[in-house]
Amino acid sequence: RDGYISVSFIKDITPEKISFKTERVSIDLGLTNLLTFNEGSMYGRTYFSSKLKEYDKKISTLCARLQRNNLRPRSSRRYRKLVDNLRAFLKNEIGRVTNKSFKRFLPKHIVVERLNFQSQRLSKRLNRLIGNFGKSIVKAKLNDLSEKYNVTIEEVNPAYTSQTCSSCDYVAKENRRSQAVFICACCGLKLHADINASRCIDARSSSSIANIYKSKAFILDKLITRFIERQASHYSLAKITQSNPYFRPYSDQIALVTRLSNITGVV
Repeated sequence: RDGYISVSFIKDITPEKISFKTERVSIDLGLTNLLTFNEGSMYGRTYFSSKLKEYDKKISTLCARLQRNNLRPRSSRRYRKLVDNLRAFLKNEIGRVTNKSFKRFLPKHIVVERLNFQSQRLSKRLNRLIGNFGKSIVKAKLNDLSEKYNVTIEEVNPAYTSQTCSSCDYVAKENRRSQAVFICACCGLKLHADINASRCIDARSSSSIANIYKSKAFILDKLITRFIERQASHYSLAKITQSNPYFRPYSDQIALVTRLSNITGVV
C-alpha cells in the first residue's frame, strides 16, 4: 500500500496443560530478596543483591571518572557495555528464579504488586537503570507464564504494603524496623518484612484497595478507616494511634468509636 510493505509477527501459543499444585500465590518483588512468597519462601536472597552491588560499584566509579573529565556516560563504550550486561543479568536471573519458583508451586493464579524496583542500598543511577528495564523484564516473564500455562496474573496496588501489618492491618512507618525486620506496634507481630508484605499483597487481592490506579492517599484512607472499624472495641485504640501521624486526621473518628464502644461495653 502506497509503495510500502508491512510485515507483522504473530506469536501463536497453545497453553500447555499442567496439573496445578497451588490455587494461588502472592509475591513481593524486591532488589534484596527478588521473590518472596506469602507462605514464607524467598528466592534470590544472596547472589542477586550482591551482584547488583557489584554492578553499582563499577558503574558509579566509572561515572565519577567520566564526570571529572566532563564526559557524558552514554559517550563511553565501557558504560554502555556495563548497562547491557546489567540488563542481561536481570533478564537471566529473573527468568531463572521465576522458573524455579513456578515449578515448585505450579500456581493457577499469581498475585503480584505493581512493580517499583528500588533499594536504598543502591545508588540513584542504578535504581533508575533498573527501573527503566527491570519492570518490563518481570512483566514479560509473567506474561510468558500466562500464555504458556494459562496462569492468571493479578496486579495489585503496592502502596503501604511494607508498613501494614498482615495480622491486624495497623499501618505505621515504625512497623518496618529495617529492610528485613517487621514488628507491629499494635499487635506485636514479628515477621520478616518481605514475608509480611507478600501476605498484605495476598489480602489486598480483589479488594477495594487492589486497583493499581488508585492514589496513595486513597489507599491510606481505606487502610486507616478499616483498621479503626475493626479495632473499635480495642480498649487502647486512642493510645496506640495518638503518636502515629497517619491517624491524626482521624482523631475525632477514633474518639467517637471509643466512646460508643465504652457505652456498648457498659450496657
